[in-house]
Amino acid sequence: MVAYETDSRIAWQPVCGRGHPDVGTATARWGHTWSFALHPDGPGTTTVTETWDCFDAAEDEDGTQWIPSMTATLARLEELCLDPAAGRGVAP
Repeated sequence: MVAYETDSRIAWQPVCGRGHPDVGTATARWGHTWSFALHPDGPGTTTVTETWDCFDAAEDEDGTQWIPSMTATLARLEELCLDPAAGRGVAP
């Protein structure tokens, strides 16, 4: 986690996970930051903006490969907001 502001923002920089060939090396970080900005939008409503910052990523990364993952994450957040019980158990 690289940033956290209660009820406002969370940001993280992913690292290579278990089983990835770069785990434990200097290239274990990919050079990009994911973040969610939370903006109150009325009683019981929050607008979530997901951002992918690839400023320090490799030159061949343009971010388009992450669009399906970003879309799925936002859909999962919506599902959890509409049905908090959906979060009990294993995440898809």
